[in-house]
Amino acid sequence: MHIVRAGWGSRAEKGHTPTSEWHKYSVKWTINAGDSSWFFLRIDKDKSDSTVEFADMSLKWYPGAGAGDIDLEFETFDPFEKAKSEGWQGVPDKNLIYNPDFELGGTGYFYDFSWPKILAHYQKVITAKPTLILEGKGVDGGTCAELNGSGLRAFCFPVVEGETYTVSADLKAPSGNGKGTCSFMAFDMAWQAALYTSAGNIPADQWKRYSWTKTWTKKNQEGKGYVLFSGDKILIDRIQVVVGTEKEYQAPPIMVGLVFDQQQYFIRGRDAVKAQLNIVPGEKRSGTADVSAVVKDAWGKEVWKKSL
Repeated sequence: MHIVRAGWGSRAEKGHTPTSEWHKYSVKWTINAGDSSWFFLRIDKDKSDSTVEFADMSLKWYPGAGAGDIDLEFETFDPFEKAKSEGWQGVPDKNLIYNPDFELGGTGYFYDFSWPKILAHYQKVITAKPTLILEGKGVDGGTCAELNGSGLRAFCFPVVEGETYTVSADLKAPSGNGKGTCSFMAFDMAWQAALYTSAGNIPADQWKRYSWTKTWTKKNQEGKGYVLFSGDKILIDRIQVVVGTEKEYQAPPIMVGLVFDQQQYFIRGRDAVKAQLNIVPGEKRSGTADVSAVVKDAWGKEVWKKSL
């Protein structure tokens, strides 16, 4: 375990030998005058075939001499405390899915699939191709996504046990592909499926809207849910998750987000990426609007600000 300051300067390192039982391990670093105020935690494992599981990782700050009157033994900094205190930070409307019609590219989605439990099923993983974001191919001439053997999973949305939810989406099989099939799954952070079904006979000559209504009865400790669409050569657009039974698509009043020139769900720390701020209104209106955008990193540090 290493604590390394920005710039790879001074650091603290400590080796541990994990066992089959859970144990708490730690490494401590004393910050000296002149040290960078930014640092990160790094964990390395040996080259053996063994695996190591991690849980409940935390960073604690112990004030030093001259820090003033502090009653607590330590302070724990949570950069997302303000956001969490304000409640759910989703789109400003009924739809709980961010970027439902892909006008912000792939922002708001993971691209994944359920990993097989037996070797024979890995062939599907090997042959899977990236999910594509297609401009000008959507329901209304806008943007849509194309599934190519992998899954499209939206970022989490808030779930209340006992509440009824309706999931809907427009699906289409590309021209010449015949009748397609798309599987759908709603689950929590423990991968407990609240709903697992599929849409069959998806037409290739027109968009067709599919919907599923389900009461969330599974115990959900985190209060979060996901939706996952999987298919091969299937176009998908206007994904919607609402509380209640609404099936028809309701465009959000406005969406604001960053679109990157690389796949933003996996960016190496040393890569340089270009980000474009996109502002997408749900309906066309005359006049102007004032927009202020602030971008912060994972530690809550402001890195970019722009007013339009």
